[in-house]
Amino acid sequence: MNAIALQEPGSKLKGPVTDCALPGKTFIWLPFAGGISAFAVILPKLFRRLTEYFADNAGELSLSGFKQFVRAHGDRMVIISTGHSTGFDYVVSVQGQTVKLTSPPEDLMFIEA
Repeated sequence: MNAIALQEPGSKLKGPVTDCALPGKTFIWLPFAGGISAFAVILPKLFRRLTEYFADNAGELSLSGFKQFVRAHGDRMVIISTGHSTGFDYVVSVQGQTVKLTSPPEDLMFIEA
C-alpha cells in the first residue's frame, strides 16, 4: 500500500508511510484533527472495525474488548499461503493498546457474502 500511495498522481505524501497493518507494526490511536488516515496506511477492514469499535464505545479508548468485537462481526477470510479458512479475529492480535495483524495483508483474502 505504501508504494501505491506514493506513486498516486497528485499524492501529498512526501516520504515513507508506516504500514500499521504489517506484523510487528503498532497501531497508535491518537485523536487529532487530521484523523488516523492522515498519518498511517492501514488495512481498510481493520480500519473500519476500529472506527466502529470506538464509535460503539464512545468515550472509552481501551482496546481490551476489540478482538471479541471483531469476532462478533463474523468476517470470514482465507490465509492464502496455508489455505486456512477462518475468521478475521484469527489474525488480529491485541496487547494493551497495540493492535497487530499476525499475517501480512497480501496473504489475506476476505470472503464477502
